[in-house]
Amino acid sequence: GLSRWMEEKSYNSIADFRGSQFNGAVYFMPSLFNSTADFGGSRFNSFANFAGSEFKGATNFSHSVFDEYANIADLKFNSTTDFSYSVFNHTANFWLSKFNGTADFGYSMFNSTTFFMDSVFNNTAYFWHSVFHNTADFSNSYFNDRAVFDYTLFEGDGYFTESAMNTSSFNSSAFNGVADFSNNSGYKKEKKYIITGKGVEILFDQKIMDQIKAGA
Repeated sequence: GLSRWMEEKSYNSIADFRGSQFNGAVYFMPSLFNSTADFGGSRFNSFANFAGSEFKGATNFSHSVFDEYANIADLKFNSTTDFSYSVFNHTANFWLSKFNGTADFGYSMFNSTTFFMDSVFNNTAYFWHSVFHNTADFSNSYFNDRAVFDYTLFEGDGYFTESAMNTSSFNSSAFNGVADFSNNSGYKKEKKYIITGKGVEILFDQKIMDQIKAGA
């Protein structure tokens, strides 16, 4: 079946979809949410497409489950965004998305390939205690405030190539594949890193290595 909300639809009051179950493909693209959007605890059993949408108010997807491809590319979140405790069972695509408020992905589980390339985080981005079971690609992303990846598990390869981080923390994170931080600019450690992994290859450019060794 198909669950379709018309393209270019505007929601001028609170969009309350809490606890909803979408059994068919869902299209919210491109939509404009002028107030709070609440999808907390919802389940998307098929393709979920929010590409190109804009959320002007607080946005809640916490405790949501995406069973198929989640296309959340090229979105603009202007207030707080909450994806904490969410589960992505298929590809999660956040390519080119912009987060102007706090972005919380804490305690989430990404069971397939995850894309955050070319994304911008203008406030604190929380990914602590999250698990990436496949490739996680944050290449060319900008973390203009704090990037918090404490206690995060990367089972697959983690790419932060050519990303810019103002303040970042990967305390007690584990990389079990390649961890690529090469050409990462604007780097500043928040606290001592403890990075572990099995068979891991961690790639830093020389500037970052010098800062880590110096405890900067």
